[in-house]
Amino acid sequence: MTKREQLIKKAFEYLSTHKNNIVNKDEKIPSTTKGYIASLGGSIVQAGLQQTVIFFEDSGEGREDIIKAIVWILAEHKPHRYKDSTNKDMDFSQVNRLGKHLTTITWHRRQLTNDFVEAAVALKMAMRLYPSD
Repeated sequence: MTKREQLIKKAFEYLSTHKNNIVNKDEKIPSTTKGYIASLGGSIVQAGLQQTVIFFEDSGEGREDIIKAIVWILAEHKPHRYKDSTNKDMDFSQVNRLGKHLTTITWHRRQLTNDFVEAAVALKMAMRLYPSD
């Protein structure tokens, strides 16, 4: 199984087993949520990962659920990198912690951004398995 297939499997697992506001009670995904995930990549390219995460976390419109899902996918796929010593998922809502990761060595910043984008793409692909609202 390729890395991309593993990420999509984790994304589908998150959508189907975790209580979240991405999939509603009717097992459908609202079109607004699909719009949020569609705008995520462009936002990362334009503003950068840290600013995008801050915007999505602070919007209060359901965008924060997208970030939570991506963080869960990352933590499950690469626990050695995205879980702390107590085995908890990295908390991207702690902007200082994210900033610390982004301001370390350039390679780490690129790797974090690449991993985040790959998890976001996997989430988008898994969301396509559900009908629209």
